[in-house]
Amino acid sequence: MRNIFIFFIFLVISSTTIAKEITWVKFDFPPYYILYDADRGQGRDELIIELLNSYMPDYKFSWANFPSSRVVAEVGQPTNNYCILSLFRTAERLKSIVFSKTPSTLGFPPQIAVKLSTYKKITKLSEVPPYSLQELLQTEELKLGIAGGRSYSPQLDNVLSQTKFSEQLFIRSGPDALVNLMKMMIKDRVDMTIGYPDEHMYLAKKLGAAEQIVILPLKEANQYSLGYVGCSKNAWGKQVINDINKALALVYRSQHFATILKSWLPINMHVNVIQLIDKLSLTNEILE
Repeated sequence: MRNIFIFFIFLVISSTTIAKEITWVKFDFPPYYILYDADRGQGRDELIIELLNSYMPDYKFSWANFPSSRVVAEVGQPTNNYCILSLFRTAERLKSIVFSKTPSTLGFPPQIAVKLSTYKKITKLSEVPPYSLQELLQTEELKLGIAGGRSYSPQLDNVLSQTKFSEQLFIRSGPDALVNLMKMMIKDRVDMTIGYPDEHMYLAKKLGAAEQIVILPLKEANQYSLGYVGCSKNAWGKQVINDINKALALVYRSQHFATILKSWLPINMHVNVIQLIDKLSLTNEILE
């Protein structure tokens, strides 16, 4: 009888220990996850996970690396115990992934990056941003580099799908698509590229071209995008996500959170980070 009691206590302790561990999925996607270059480990999402850990001291955090093509499938497998930061919530993903109520990251919408010489052409069309991608392609006949297989927003995707612009689009695929497009733009083989502003700034710095590049907002893009923590949809995931929700409310009150969000953005956008956090907090979209 005593042995059975000891075994029961062991099971309870083991179960508690397992529940206090989170394995975070990451993949090569700078500047959100930086796995290989001199800034390794300094990706936006990596730093937010470290900050989150400071508000969850009872948990042990570890990492699991996967190719980007497998990330959602691995988290969505109910026999796994994985979480990922900054995942978009969709109806399809909700079937296999439990999401945080509170967003884990605040992002700015896709924007265009251009060289200073192209920027001068654009300001002749309109001096006041945001700019219309439709007008830039139609009026200025600019050449745009895009990464194959990416969706930017319903409005932007609609512009890019118009056959009349097909000859102005240069599509590159693969993990290095955006950096190759940035190189093409620096060499004047395309006039502009589209991506997220922190992606543009990271690549411009990496290529030593930060002083040559201007990042411009688009009319067809959303105001902002929200990413959430997603965990495997099982008993473990539901327990963990409740604790993550509590910790995220504290993360948003931390000055470090805003600092991390600003780390890879152009300086002129830093004030927008603070304004966005304040705006969403006031509308209860963050601190629910």
